[in-house]
Amino acid sequence: MKKFSLWSLLVVFLMMFVVGCGGKSTSLEGKVVDGKGQPLANVKVAAKMSQPIKGYEQFETTTGADGSFKFTKLFPTSEYQLLLYSERGTEEKKIKTESGPEGQTKMLPEPAMIRFRDSKEGVVLDTKTNLMWAAKDNGSDINWQGAKSYCENYRGGGYTDWRMPTQDELAGLYDQTKTYKSDCGFDVHLTELIRLTCVAPWASETRGSAAAFFYFNDGERRFWDPVTSDRRNYRVLPVRSGK
Repeated sequence: MKKFSLWSLLVVFLMMFVVGCGGKSTSLEGKVVDGKGQPLANVKVAAKMSQPIKGYEQFETTTGADGSFKFTKLFPTSEYQLLLYSERGTEEKKIKTESGPEGQTKMLPEPAMIRFRDSKEGVVLDTKTNLMWAAKDNGSDINWQGAKSYCENYRGGGYTDWRMPTQDELAGLYDQTKTYKSDCGFDVHLTELIRLTCVAPWASETRGSAAAFFYFNDGERRFWDPVTSDRRNYRVLPVRSGK
């Protein structure tokens, strides 16, 4: 009888604990901006718990006209991953944060910036420079003249005014904090929304028989080579001025 009573008390205690935990919650607020600090509306934001607790694993919301978002039912003092998605459903940013104490609202210390937007089929907008980039390179070895012709005839997104990028424009894309593996086996330091099949797209500048290119792997990144060269590293990535 005594054993049964102790067990009953234990069950009651566990039920009270579970019910109590189920009532815990905290809020988290933040804001999403573009590369120029302007608010981004209609961005999907997901809060995913790093160590899942049933009922608190993941929540989703969308930013308002002022770029703000709010989660109201997160588990207190727990680690969450905030995942920000583009209009086309592509994951564009991941932020690690901790929810605040129970019953309180925590504000992200600074806005979450989404610089690149997968805005339409085959086109990625750089909101910092207002340049539009092809979402992928030409896909095979090419010399400078071939690269120039490829850009002039490119029709990505229905646009007809694509061109070769300058070396400075390519350099502006380089991001040491971003890395993915190219098809030719080298690491590429660039947003994953823009896919290079190898690491060295041509640039528009020429001097004599040489042309510029930019290297998206580690080390020195600005180089010149003969316009006739078509080594396996060389690609072309069309660009156009956004409207």
